[in-house]
Amino acid sequence: MAFWSDLGKKISDTTQSVVEKTKTSTDTLRLNGLISDEERNVQRIYAEIGRKYMELHGADGDPDFAGLMQEYQTSKAKMEEYRSQIRRNKHLLICAGCGAEIPETVLYCTRCGAENPVGKRLAEEQRQREEAERAAREADLQAAAVPQTEPQPEFCARCGQPRTAGAMFCTFCGAQFVPPVAAAPAPVAPAAPAPESPAPEAALAPAAPEAPAPESPAPEAAPTPA
Repeated sequence: MAFWSDLGKKISDTTQSVVEKTKTSTDTLRLNGLISDEERNVQRIYAEIGRKYMELHGADGDPDFAGLMQEYQTSKAKMEEYRSQIRRNKHLLICAGCGAEIPETVLYCTRCGAENPVGKRLAEEQRQREEAERAAREADLQAAAVPQTEPQPEFCARCGQPRTAGAMFCTFCGAQFVPPVAAAPAPVAPAAPAPESPAPEAALAPAAPEAPAPESPAPEAAPTPA
């Protein structure tokens, strides 16, 4: 009986010790969690103090804080640049009226109704591109409608074989290709002469008296035969 009594006592002591250790561990975890909560609260208060100080004394702060203020301004500028890159990747922009993020293609803000000049510019550029493409398509259709005259192949006058491009002599019979004679220019019709004005008639000169014709001597009579 003594053995069982000692065994029961040992088990009871062990159980009590485990319970106490478990309780201690649980209480320690709870307290550590509360400490973490308070540390986060302290960090928040520090951040709020710094924010208030920057708002009130950002331009005329104590020289001891000049380095921290410079780091703050640099980090803030970097964050703004990263946000701008994200907006460009998503094709978003900031509304000038309410500061909301809106698509760059809308003509008016979806939240406050302010005009979006970027959207209007993009819409106008799109319209101009469509008009240029439509004009190019119409020009292509008109060019395709015009029949294209293809050059006729040239043949050798001696053997009748087709002429090789650029060859001065036939590659089949050796005959020389005579370059085509240029067509003579059409004769130009002479201009019609201008009508001449009639010359004034000259005054009639008095006719000269005709000279008498010289008289020829009469022929002598033939002698009478005896």
